[in-house]
Amino acid sequence: MAYTLQEHGDYYEQKYWYLVKDTFPNYEIFWKDFIVPLTKRGESGGIDLRENIHCKWLIELAMAHYTVFYHLTVAEDLRLKFVKNEYEFSEHVFYHLSSATEMVERLLFTLDRLVSDLNETDSIQQYSSDNITTKAQDYSKKRLSERFQKI
Repeated sequence: MAYTLQEHGDYYEQKYWYLVKDTFPNYEIFWKDFIVPLTKRGESGGIDLRENIHCKWLIELAMAHYTVFYHLTVAEDLRLKFVKNEYEFSEHVFYHLSSATEMVERLLFTLDRLVSDLNETDSIQQYSSDNITTKAQDYSKKRLSERFQKI
């Protein structure tokens, strides 16, 4: 089945996907490849995680991914309202953009930890906060950009 956020996302994904789909299409691509298989969508159409998902890194992955979406769409919604003079606090836009950025880092760290555990290699926990930032930037540049440049 070809899943889309517009048809198979939860209430908020269906309602707010239009706000970021043109500027952040990779959210849906990642969602299809990594989040949908973790959910009951294939079994009963439910959006909850399947009961047999016990790996904390997969649960963290799903939560971080969704939280990125939440903060991005809230930021865009507030930005549009601010531009139309329907909202007066532009700093709220920046707050949500900052939060989305932090959650992208968390998503990358979680992916790294998951891959490390699966491959039984060194995990990200060994790194200092400076090294974690460098690792996240490297991961983003090397791994994600390779895949998404094709799109």
